[in-house]
Parts: sequence; structure tokens; C-alpha cells
Amino acid sequence: MEIEKTLLLNAPPARVWDLLLDPNAMGACVPGMQSIDVLSSVEYVAHIHVTIFFMSAKFKLKTRIADMRALHYLRAEGTGEDTSVASSPSRTAGRPSCARR
Repeated sequence: MEIEKTLLLNAPPARVWDLLLDPNAMGACVPGMQSIDVLSSVEYVAHIHVTIFFMSAKFKLKTRIADMRALHYLRAEGTGEDTSVASSPSRTAGRPSCARR
């Protein structure tokens, strides 16, 4: 499954960058977020519980910021485990934070 979302924000790049680096602010944007454990300034573990129709899943996702160039680019990688159906999700996210169109 691939999920893609584009958001246009009316905010200065420095403010957007600060939000991208705030795990609690970013976690508040994720449906089903239960809690976030901050391991370091670039590593986090998120606990997520989501229900879609008749399926329910609990995820423990570890995220690491793999590459960043302040105000322009951030790439995060993550792996996790779904204890309810024994799957192992992984993801990569990266996009310029202040792309101009």
C-alpha cells in the first residue's frame, strides 16, 4: 500500500521546519497516535492504534531522521511491528519542506 499526501502551508519555512522536528506536534497529526517515546533528537518510537472498518491494528513504529538539510530537506525512515496481525511495516518519507510551485 502506498499513501501520499501533499499539504500547502501558509507559514514561513523556519516555522514549518520547527514543526517537522517536533515529534509531539507531528504525532498530533497522525490518526490513532497513542504516545511517542523520544529516544534522541533524531529517533522516536510511536505507539499507534487504528481501526479501519472491521480491522483493528496496533503499531509500534521506530522512526529515524536519516538525512536533513535545514529548511530545505528532511528524510525519515521507519520500521515497526504490528502486534495484532504479525506484520512488519516500513516507510520512508522525504520531501523538500519549502518547495515552491
